[in-house]
Amino acid sequence: MGSTPDTMDQVPLPARWQRAGAIAGLFGAALLVTTLLLLCTLPAAGLPAQTLAVHLRGRYGVMVGAGYAGVLTAVALIPFAASLKTFVQGLDSRAQWRWTITLLSAAAAVSLILAGSSLLAAAAVLAAQSGDASAVSALFAGAKTCLTFALTPFGVVVLVNARTVSSSKTPVRWLIRVDLEIGVLALISSGATFIYSGWFGAGQPVVAVVGLLVALWVAAIALVMLEGEEAVRSG
Repeated sequence: MGSTPDTMDQVPLPARWQRAGAIAGLFGAALLVTTLLLLCTLPAAGLPAQTLAVHLRGRYGVMVGAGYAGVLTAVALIPFAASLKTFVQGLDSRAQWRWTITLLSAAAAVSLILAGSSLLAAAAVLAAQSGDASAVSALFAGAKTCLTFALTPFGVVVLVNARTVSSSKTPVRWLIRVDLEIGVLALISSGATFIYSGWFGAGQPVVAVVGLLVALWVAAIALVMLEGEEAVRSG
């Protein structure tokens, strides 16, 4: 008898794919931390255009490194996001809804990281060529804004999958159990950029710390996948 769409939905994710997604998640988390740390060493986007262009001209290597790390982060997060289906299998409508929101939100986050990284690299090249200071400033501001806004869909991914591994025995289970708080912080911090441009500004310290928490959550979930833990499914 041929397989129907319903019976195919019940087939568990192959272990090798789950493992590949987990390893990609660990690499993605490490690369995300690297990107955030490099981004924090760059000046604030609110500086005068000419002053900012001079600063960035001397940080060409850091900007290109952050941009390339960002692209690699986005690529690594794709198989990780696909492997999150491990926690949302089944025919239950809520599980299917959660998986759809997870996949679309992860795609949005990856797109924003790619856009921000591309803008950052473009700003680095233009600054190194002593290009128009206003254009450099605009590209740089756009890069930091995109990378900051990536926290919004990341927060949705964390919130939608909150508590899915509540009984995990992994050493980082404490981090998984505070995923609700991490998701809320991600949503708030990305929106706070418009309220206070100092520490909460695009790519500034507070945003970077929240991004670090998201990266640790990704690593924690990846470790659970590697250990072969099964998510606790709620009706």
